[in-house]
Order: sequence, then structure tokens, then C-alpha cells
Amino acid sequence: MCQLFGISSKENVELNEYLKEFYSHSNEHPHGWGLAFMDHNHVSIEKEPMQASKSKYLKERLSTPIASSMAFAHIRYATIGNIKYANCHPFTLRDKTGRQWVQIHNGTIFDFKPLSKYVKVQEGDSDSERVLRYIVDQMNKAQEIKPLDAKGRFELLDQIVCSMSLGN
Repeated sequence: MCQLFGISSKENVELNEYLKEFYSHSNEHPHGWGLAFMDHNHVSIEKEPMQASKSKYLKERLSTPIASSMAFAHIRYATIGNIKYANCHPFTLRDKTGRQWVQIHNGTIFDFKPLSKYVKVQEGDSDSERVLRYIVDQMNKAQEIKPLDAKGRFELLDQIVCSMSLGN
């Protein structure tokens, strides 16, 4: 399975040492790495379909300070989907309100039929990308009925995750 790293803080945190330690685990997770972090109200996403410890780009990137109050990192052990850029996490989509959704995922979704409709529209071929597409579609449908505040989005996200978890 993949490994995930996340941080959420009120203040910016220098992430480099945490990320170096996290990405040092990539020998067991050689199929890609990714990073998403907030940078002045913009989500910066960087990823490659290669082992993190062998990435010249990542080594160079981690030699300059990365500070953020929110970040996700991912190292991939591919179970579904080829080893290519489009299957590397994190994934990102915008909903109809313009909100940017960023997702990393660990595991395989075996039995959740609503994901099958995204096979033809997704960029890659991983189940993880289909999960994000499903989440954003459900948010869009709910917001057509009424605007969702943070609590409403969280409650809907909780329902979505619980429904996908059955049988997986």
C-alpha cells in the first residue's frame, strides 16, 4: 500500500526535514511520489512517477525551504493503475463553486459501482482519481440544492466516505 503524510497548522511550518524523512521510505513505495501544499492561498502540486529517493527534481526541491500551514505528501505502491504521471497523487479538481479539492488516498476500492462512470473521463487509470471525481460530483449535486458551508461539506464528505467503505 501507499504511505501518506499530512500536516495542518495555524502557522506555517518548515516541511523539508519532515518530507525528507517521509520520502526516505520510498524504497518500499517506488511507483511515484507527490506533494501538495498551500502557497499564498494557492495549492502547489508537484509529483513524479518514479521512486522519490531517485528523483533529482525532488532532491533539488527539498534543498530550498518549503513552508506551509497545510500539506499532503504521498509515496505510491501501485495496485491499480499504471506507473505514470496521471496516476501519481495528489489529485486535484475544482467544484462548480471554484473550491479546489485535493486528495491523496491509500488502498484499493474494490466494490463501489458509482466509480465506474469516471473510467472514461479520468486522466489516469487509478481508482484514487475516480474517488476524487465522485466526491466532487456529489458536492456539486448537493450545492445545486443549497449552498454548503464548511460543516455541510464535512458532513457530506463523511457520508460519501462511509458509503464507499462498505465492502472495501
